[in-house]
Amino acid sequence: QPALAQIQWLNTFGGPMGGAGFGLDLTLGTDGELYAAGGYYGTMALDSTILTANGTGSDVLLTKMSGTGEVLWATGFGGTSFLNDYNEGKHIGFDPLHNRIVVGGSISTLFTIDTIAFNGSTTSANGNSFLAGFDTDGNIQWGRALACGSGFVLLDDMDVSNTGVTYGFGFSSCQTTAPGTVPESIGPGGFIVKYSSDGELIDAETPAQASGIAGMGWFSSSEWLLVGTSEDAQATIYGQPIS
Repeated sequence: QPALAQIQWLNTFGGPMGGAGFGLDLTLGTDGELYAAGGYYGTMALDSTILTANGTGSDVLLTKMSGTGEVLWATGFGGTSFLNDYNEGKHIGFDPLHNRIVVGGSISTLFTIDTIAFNGSTTSANGNSFLAGFDTDGNIQWGRALACGSGFVLLDDMDVSNTGVTYGFGFSSCQTTAPGTVPESIGPGGFIVKYSSDGELIDAETPAQASGIAGMGWFSSSEWLLVGTSEDAQATIYGQPIS
């Protein structure tokens, strides 16, 4: 039986015992280059680039590869807390209009990239979430943290539209703030946040009560398909029962 796919190229990343990468999510740039976000522990080699995690847990990994798998650059960032030091890039999208990358993921420590602070709460062992924009050289342009003082905020899906607007979807166990020049409240429940290409908050809402929003897809430029989970007989989304 013929193979379903033919390998065009192959590359591997990793490190010695205690150093490993995980959870890569990929997106395609305008010129065929690949961008990937994930996480890593310890010391990790990506071709000639060596990354070392800041603390005892995991850091966020962000890398750019050519269309043939060559690593063009790689960077990592995270906190240094001894406990609950887990940070991971889970989602990545490309903004073709502004030639930028947007990364979303989980954080459980306080840290800064350049001068941009990510205010993940160290009091939450369950983790919080972030969204951040980068240029195609890996320089941060903006960053936003979605955090609970206690409890958790999960960013379960993210999408970047062809106009450069970032949509984030997930679940918050608390009432918290979607940060921006004019912040808005989200949670508890399934939330949606919407950020401009410069990281400015456009809108935030919590349409799902007693349920989470786990993913989305586009039918058209103005129509979404939302999927999620609920274990509560009283769960609703936009006021409609989904038990």
